[in-house]
Amino acid sequence: LWMGSRGAIRVNLTVFTKYTLIPIYKPRKGIKSLLLNDRKIQYSVLIFLLLGVIYTISVQMAFNSGIIPQVDPFIKISVEDYYKWQRFWQIPFFFITSILFAGTVRLISIAFDGKGKFEDIFCLFCVAQTIPMFLLMWLPETIGFIFLPNKPILPLWADVIRQVTGIVWPLCITALGISIIEKFKWYLSVMIIVVSAIPITLLMIIFISYSHVVFAKTIDKFESEGKTYKVEIVKQGFGIPW
Repeated sequence: LWMGSRGAIRVNLTVFTKYTLIPIYKPRKGIKSLLLNDRKIQYSVLIFLLLGVIYTISVQMAFNSGIIPQVDPFIKISVEDYYKWQRFWQIPFFFITSILFAGTVRLISIAFDGKGKFEDIFCLFCVAQTIPMFLLMWLPETIGFIFLPNKPILPLWADVIRQVTGIVWPLCITALGISIIEKFKWYLSVMIIVVSAIPITLLMIIFISYSHVVFAKTIDKFESEGKTYKVEIVKQGFGIPW
């Protein structure tokens, strides 16, 4: 249920699920249906907000467990306090990157006589990211630091595939959507997406430099301000800003 100033707007759970599963099930048909929906912005925001909420919960759990980043964050925040602050900016960060990406794509598309709209690209980005990030980023990382903090859940080669797929998959869905929205050939859509990803990648490096590392081995502990923190060294996997 979406509560607005004009009263309650009922969200159809079937439609909500259909749009959430766009990256998995009939993406072209799903994208076209989303773009024609008068409530596309509401659905897209709710879908991406759900992902932001579960990410924030995981960050809170990491903070409560005393898990810290393995490398000093880019921004001047101590490793002990990094997750304490990340829980506040996690959801705003999701939507800032969505807005920045959509705006960059639209500006570049204008130069190529694109026919799309900013809000369509924003909605596309929200739904294209959610399922891939949930399945390939949030789920394995959360399982790792909660249930298997001292054991790798995947071999190194499989973890590389997981993380690369987590980037390529939503970009492919986004490229498909851009070709529909802007009426572009697929290769032009890919080029625009690659260029538009540069600004949000810089933001990710600054604010989401290192997630809690899944494949690590605890080697020591230290105390600061009455709280015990785990010190970990990565044994498998590699960290990418996401």
